[in-house]
Amino acid sequence: MIDDASTALAFTVKAARAEGKELDPKNPISKPFYDSLKSINTSINDAKKSLAAKDNKFFADIANAKAGVEEMKVTFVLTKSKNPDVITGGKKLSGAIAALDENYSPLEERKAKGGELTADEKAQFQKIKASHLDLAKEVDALAESVQKDPALKNGLKEVAEKAREVAKAPETPNGFAAASNLASTIVGLLNGYQNYATTAQRSQPVWKSVTSYVTSAPSRYSYYTTPGYSYDWSYTTTPVSVYDSFESSSYSSSSSSSFSSSEVSTEDSFLEENNFEESAAEEDEVAAESDDISEDEAEADEDSMDSEEDQADDAEDAEDAGDEDDGDSDDDGGDDDSGSDDDSGGDDDSGGDDDSGGDDDSGGDDDSGGDDDSGGDS
Repeated sequence: MIDDASTALAFTVKAARAEGKELDPKNPISKPFYDSLKSINTSINDAKKSLAAKDNKFFADIANAKAGVEEMKVTFVLTKSKNPDVITGGKKLSGAIAALDENYSPLEERKAKGGELTADEKAQFQKIKASHLDLAKEVDALAESVQKDPALKNGLKEVAEKAREVAKAPETPNGFAAASNLASTIVGLLNGYQNYATTAQRSQPVWKSVTSYVTSAPSRYSYYTTPGYSYDWSYTTTPVSVYDSFESSSYSSSSSSSFSSSEVSTEDSFLEENNFEESAAEEDEVAAESDDISEDEAEADEDSMDSEEDQADDAEDAEDAGDEDDGDSDDDGGDDDSGSDDDSGGDDDSGGDDDSGGDDDSGGDDDSGGDDDSGGDS
């Protein structure tokens, strides 16, 4: 599956570079998109090394790749490209990373174990919930301050909604996993949406506070750094069902009929060797362009890289981390210090998805011609 992710990423990069125009790597509007692809590439390469060494850092690498996928979806909207190969490649990439996240994860293992959360897990979970309650309030304020940028406003509202879902998650293994999943998704969304803001906006204290969440907040429980934690690495050699492995011949581009390892290496080198950082003037140019993107356009284009499995996962995470009473969508998240507050949780029997970074269901796009039994090891 890691090889599937590398190939899908390389195909996406090659298709984007071939289009030029909106997706020209030198175009300031496309730089955030390429920067997100570079981040994903780094995380995948790190994951390969961690897996070879059977290092628990592998789980953090996959979580970072998952956040990068969410950032990719948001920054792709800025390009205003409708390139079908780039969109399909993005779906494949999202599915491959999601499959890794679902099938090889400490939190998935923890869910299967069931039982009560340990004292350490509860303490960390309460920190996660409290930080997301604070984040939701700050992001709500930001959304109100960007009325002239409908795409950014809509994106920030999405972040705030997901943060509240984390704050209200039930203190069960399933709720814990769903909240951790949502938390990593939020990291990717924030990384993406900050490109919609001007340099002046980013310099404001509230923006700095929100963006610092990405690096400073306790966004997920770090099983990979827990002393004494041991993952059963034999799972990584066990084939799993992958709904949509990479099949380059199913792509619309005639050049995709065969995608060799040398081409993967070429696109890997392109990402590693190039810097896609923007100047302050370019950041403002991108922010100005985002003002012309409507809420509907932003939502449709961002969702264009979601597979059916991604959409199902989003709905499941929202349900697992939500409150079954359905009357408290505006609630502040319940009492983080109590397992009995009616507003604090959801259904203790709810299922959850794996931790870190986005959609846990495996797969990609069901329309790609992939075989439901095309699994492989990681």
